[in-house]
Amino acid sequence: MRLHLGIPEAALVHQAGLITKAEVRAVVLAKLKLFPGQVLWDVGGGAGSVGLEASLLIPGGKIFAVERHPERAAQIAANRDHFGVGNLEVVCAPAPVGLASLPDPHRVFVGGGGPEIGAIIQEAVRRLASGGRVVVTAALLETLEAARTVLEQAGWEVEVVQVQVSRSHPLGGGTALQALNPVWIITGYLKGEPEKSSGQ
Repeated sequence: MRLHLGIPEAALVHQAGLITKAEVRAVVLAKLKLFPGQVLWDVGGGAGSVGLEASLLIPGGKIFAVERHPERAAQIAANRDHFGVGNLEVVCAPAPVGLASLPDPHRVFVGGGGPEIGAIIQEAVRRLASGGRVVVTAALLETLEAARTVLEQAGWEVEVVQVQVSRSHPLGGGTALQALNPVWIITGYLKGEPEKSSGQ
């Protein structure tokens, strides 16, 4: 299978439940507004699904998938190598400490962070290039509130979208829908700043 947008979760090596669902990825990538030549941080990379699909949208750019757990970092590397993605680098380090050595980003996606979520977003806001955007996914109310609070305190515009996905499955000779957990997608940007269309 070749890499494409909406790659099935089953096509990626991942720990159970620790992958951004394909439908959520579609919204995340739209909110990131990626352009060729940009630098993207994928923080809390998990299986690397967002970073892998983002590679299709930023030719000439660079993706840094930051994951603190060695086994998950190895899974990102395995998925990258399987699909032959050449512009994604795996960084096995905790965030925000592990972000210090990375080049300043044009876009930041935060798909994990736990109790460090606030500090991670603060570092993203501090390091983002002019016209940058940060997108956070949250399954917990506490993560949603932390992300929104940090971005608003920094003076950034904040948009929140809830994605509720249901998938079909066979049931009793027919077809039913099974709901997945809802996910909040928080987008932050500075209003009035021109968005950069390239990494230059």
